[in-house]
Formats: sequence, C-alpha cells, structure tokens
Amino acid sequence: MVSRRNMLRQMGGAAAAIALGSSLEHSDAFGMSTSQGRVILAHARSMIGIPYAWGAPKWPRNTDCSSLTQSAYAAAGISIPRTSLYQFRACRYSTTAVGALIFFWTDDARPGLVTHVGINVGNGSMVNANSVAGRVVEENWNGSSYWNRRLIACASL
Repeated sequence: MVSRRNMLRQMGGAAAAIALGSSLEHSDAFGMSTSQGRVILAHARSMIGIPYAWGAPKWPRNTDCSSLTQSAYAAAGISIPRTSLYQFRACRYSTTAVGALIFFWTDDARPGLVTHVGINVGNGSMVNANSVAGRVVEENWNGSSYWNRRLIACASL
C-alpha cells in the first residue's frame, strides 16, 4: 500500500508541499483578501440546500464539491480549476482563513488522494456539497470522526 506521504508527493506542486508541512508561507495575508474570503463564504452559504450531483450535470440546479468551490471563488473574482485535485494543486499557501479551501480524501481505495473540497467557515466548520447528505450543507469537520481523519490540507491560491 502506498503511504499518504508518497501519494501526496506524487500529486506534485506546491499543494503537496503544503499538505506535507513544508516551509511554504503560512499567512492569512497571502492569496485571497479578507473581503474575498467573506464573499466566498457568503456565496457558498447561499447554495446551502442545493442538491448534490457528481459532475454537476445540471449546474446551477445541482452541484458537486468542486463546482461549489469554483463558483464561490468566481463570485470573489478568483479563477480556480474545476476538480478538487486540480484545485489542491493550484494552492500556494497554507491558511485557515475564512473562505480557504479544505481538502479531504474520501476514497478508501486511494487514501491520501484529494477527492473532496469544502469552504472553510472557521471554528472547525465548512460548507461543502456532501454526497451522503445529498445537498450542500454547513457542517463541523473538526469534530467529525469521518472528516477529521481524512483532512489533507487547508489552503488558498
């Protein structure tokens, strides 16, 4: 079995280094501004209740995790890639700022590989398009035995 560290190294780029705890900048001043973070979060919260559908085939009537984050970032004037893995690879800064992207692995066959993304609310919570809930929800990830053990990184572009 491939270790989580080796899988993250294979992902490449700065995002893998963030997740591995490298010496990349950690600062809430880098990447998005505080006002952009508020816009991102407000947009994500406005989508709470929208049905989940993998690939978001009927966007904006449904969404998946990365379509939600891509849309929320676009509302703040920030262009990000379409999928959670490519969003992860695009990140340059480790941050816990409101509006930051929170990355997780959800595929037990590929532990450590980014397969889910949410928007950081702060205080251990996120807004995400949750396939189990079947819709966009705001939930606590830090107190969740499922999400907490699957956390990869919290980062921004």
